[in-house]
Amino acid sequence: MALRDPLYGFRVTWNLEDLLDQAADAAVLREIAFESESHAVLVAETITSAKEGFWPIALDIVVRYPTNQKVLDALTHGVEQVGRVIEGPYSQHLESCRRRVAEKLGDPSTPAAARAWLRDILNRMEGEIARHVIWEYDEDANDLRRYIEIEDKTSPERIWAISRVLKYADWKDIRRMLTVEDIEDVLPQVDLPERKRKALEKALEVWRLGS
Repeated sequence: MALRDPLYGFRVTWNLEDLLDQAADAAVLREIAFESESHAVLVAETITSAKEGFWPIALDIVVRYPTNQKVLDALTHGVEQVGRVIEGPYSQHLESCRRRVAEKLGDPSTPAAARAWLRDILNRMEGEIARHVIWEYDEDANDLRRYIEIEDKTSPERIWAISRVLKYADWKDIRRMLTVEDIEDVLPQVDLPERKRKALEKALEVWRLGS
């Protein structure tokens, strides 16, 4: 019934999410998922990274169905969900999810067949994080500026605020919100992808001339 009726299927997976013990029920969930692609979608829609046991099941399903987009999309939703109530800015929630995916991608035991899926999640999350952070600027730009303008250059609040802009804002907002000195002070301390770090270093050379 859950496979034939999408609405009924949604209700089933929604309720099962609360009832399942993913770690204890892992063998049963794998057995169901491996029966067919439609069953795999149903299981993928049920499991969530908010509960223990998600990753071993998810990676095994990806290895079995590496090209089924419905399965992969459902599992990706399970990665991002991390509970039904999300506290704080959504960009911070996505960043936490991104770190977990990056850890799995960097784990030598992660199956090779699942790595393309994990890389796709990382690439998409980086864009999503940037969009949400920029949207959130409308709400907390004044708070960020207040922290950025703290006189104590080593203040953790100032470093956090500048780091947030450098990590997530686009080039226009970086130049608008930060001075060359702000960027020079904090850039060495920010965890950035190497490509973006090199791009910022080159941009600084230009911005210094115009400052």
